[in-house]
Amino acid sequence: MNLENNIKYINFIKVLISLFLISVYTYTFYFSLTNIINYWTYSEIHINYSLGFSKRGLLGSIMLYLENYGLSKRFFFSTIFYLTTLFNIFLLLSLINRFKKNHICVYIFFALNPALLLFSFYDLGGYARAEIFGISVCLLHTLFAQKFYYHHINYQKYLKLTLIIIYPTALITVLIHELNILFLCYHFLTTFLIIKKKFKEIAAYKYLIFLNSISLIFILYLLFTHSFTKEFAQQLYDNLKNKDGTSFWIWDAISNSLTERINIETKRMQDPKGAISLYFFIFLFYFFPILFLLKKTTKKNKFQFFLTLFSIMPFLTLFFIGQDWGRWIHIILIILFSCFLQFREKKMNFLKNWKYKLFTYIFTGFIIFQFTFTRIPHCCNLKKLNLNVIGGLIPKIEVFSKIINNKIDIKDRFQVY
Repeated sequence: MNLENNIKYINFIKVLISLFLISVYTYTFYFSLTNIINYWTYSEIHINYSLGFSKRGLLGSIMLYLENYGLSKRFFFSTIFYLTTLFNIFLLLSLINRFKKNHICVYIFFALNPALLLFSFYDLGGYARAEIFGISVCLLHTLFAQKFYYHHINYQKYLKLTLIIIYPTALITVLIHELNILFLCYHFLTTFLIIKKKFKEIAAYKYLIFLNSISLIFILYLLFTHSFTKEFAQQLYDNLKNKDGTSFWIWDAISNSLTERINIETKRMQDPKGAISLYFFIFLFYFFPILFLLKKTTKKNKFQFFLTLFSIMPFLTLFFIGQDWGRWIHIILIILFSCFLQFREKKMNFLKNWKYKLFTYIFTGFIIFQFTFTRIPHCCNLKKLNLNVIGGLIPKIEVFSKIINNKIDIKDRFQVY
């Protein structure tokens, strides 16, 4: 195969992958217009600022405001998560377009990995979750950093993009859900690695730095001084005019103190025993192949290990305060991916002999197996729910085929508007 045909072949595969990802999430969007895919998030998104500041109240305030002008809540809810998902697809595919020196299989591995873009499709319980906004800003920052390391933008351009777009947007995502504040560690460290050698030049942007710092302090002040108590939750819920598709028990659970949540979630994940070790196996099953390829295809940076370690560490706290362990694994792997993809690509050094061919065949088989037959369950005690890593594309095709042919009762699985 000559070079021109080879490029056409690679571009065809990339277009095919893009169409596949857009198609599955477009169908998910269409399905979500009549069915509440994520009942928890839909109830949670009704939290608003009508009685004063409240954590997680930003999207709800916007949604209820637009409802007064005729935009239905279900359309707002479905659309904002759909568009953000498409944006994340664009960002991640743009990032892995870096893989020009290595085999197309590396591109396919990251594009169709069940732990990355397909996580929330393979388990719809992980779809329409508030961390998607934090992930968007994280991937966008990674793209800016990658452009800097590839010399597509200079230091001044990177700093402007970061201070005008990344940090203000990252702070807005904290108002959507306080979980997103954990992404700030990645943003700070990524920026620090780029500006450390030219720290004196940052003086020109001290006004923007000051504004972002004041905004962060103000948001933290609001979060710490306006606790979401059970009494406030009840008043806010009673004040809600249209309660369709909502449930107060979700707001009540959100109002639990940190100590209560740690006690509740820890017990849930320990009984019956085995759920923790099963999740640990699932994490390693996805972690090692991703880490192996990232290390093999990324030029070494002496700060890379510390960037990765300290960017991931804040998210480890989530395993103690929430039983959605699959979601936390997904976020950690996204952070791992981002920490490496910002740097320049390195070609994998394999002698093109029978060992290289054997590795290629095995790796291709592994990609097909992961993509087709595995997934990360988003939640909770897998032993109690009798769940495991088995899932993937084939079961999804079967389920959606039954839905299309009316062979499955949707109301047993999803709330209907």
